[in-house]
Amino acid sequence: MHSSFQILPSTPEKQLAYIKKNIYLHKNGIVSESMEAKGIHYGLNYGVSIPDLKQMADTFPHDAILGQLLWNENIRETKLLATLLYPTEMMNEEKATTWLKDIHNIELAEQTARNLFSKSPDAASIANNWCQATNSWQCSVGFMTAAYGMTTLSLDIRSIIDQQIFISSKHDTYEIYWAIALYLKKQGACNPASANEVLARIIPFKDSSLMHERYIFEEVSTELQYRFET
Repeated sequence: MHSSFQILPSTPEKQLAYIKKNIYLHKNGIVSESMEAKGIHYGLNYGVSIPDLKQMADTFPHDAILGQLLWNENIRETKLLATLLYPTEMMNEEKATTWLKDIHNIELAEQTARNLFSKSPDAASIANNWCQATNSWQCSVGFMTAAYGMTTLSLDIRSIIDQQIFISSKHDTYEIYWAIALYLKKQGACNPASANEVLARIIPFKDSSLMHERYIFEEVSTELQYRFET
């Protein structure tokens, strides 16, 4: 699906219509029903795979107008494509805050943090400020942005986020403790020393009275204990 840009529709509005038609042609009802059953809800969900969406995105320019038009649609696939096509250098914290209002499930939260927010010039600010937020989706996206932007964060910001983990982990909100586990797994994956440091830090979670802290321990320790074994 590698077409020349010249044969594509000439305006963002026409490109949007072209994309929506292609999404429909790639629909997979079984996948969309499975996602719905797992609690991943969208206005419309055609069940198109992430690899197919990435291949589709490769045929379009990174354009802010097209990216915003895609995000404005209440469709899973257009929103995911928006995270791939909106120019990362134009995504600041203010714009990210407006997009956050449309994030209500783990898949969209993770893909937006991974593809866009973590690559934004404001990634460090988003990660640092949002992980301390009281809004559960803002908090979780903050940790996800930190996870995928790990290598760009200063030691000071990482220290603040590390401390915030022990505050946010008290919240019995799935998206928050899922995102914390993701952050810790990414942090520990850097090298064996990092893995050992993370594992030592989360020991108090092992026998915690809180189910979500035990979840974090199990998720992270299972991944990191064997990651660097030879």
